[in-house]
Amino acid sequence: TRLLLVDYLSVFNVMLWPTANLVNYSFVCQPDARRLLLAAYLLTAAPMLVVAVKASNAKQRLIPFAVLSGTRMLVDAARVWVGQGSPTATLYYAMVEMCGIGGGVLNALRYSERALPGGFDVWGNSHQVMHIL
Repeated sequence: TRLLLVDYLSVFNVMLWPTANLVNYSFVCQPDARRLLLAAYLLTAAPMLVVAVKASNAKQRLIPFAVLSGTRMLVDAARVWVGQGSPTATLYYAMVEMCGIGGGVLNALRYSERALPGGFDVWGNSHQVMHIL
């Protein structure tokens, strides 16, 4: 359980702080919106870590990450709605999000391990593919 907690803390760090920076810098001219979105995102993320650590199977562990992805997409939509940031950057954020979702789904489904049992024990396992994506 301790290693799982460390793994989830590292994944949450990778997911959480870039979005916090996105909110901070995207809404520099709207300080009230920035504070509201940042608080909403952080208050959504904190319980999701608890849910992920207490989950008993892979599908239950995927739910908090899906919630965080959905929240990040809402932040990106709010960014577009108020006209902040370049359209190219918004497209890149969306592409990164899709890669993250794809990697998370592949990891949760354990696709490579099911396709060829024992063939991806060292290289090419679902966890590695998730990190590459």
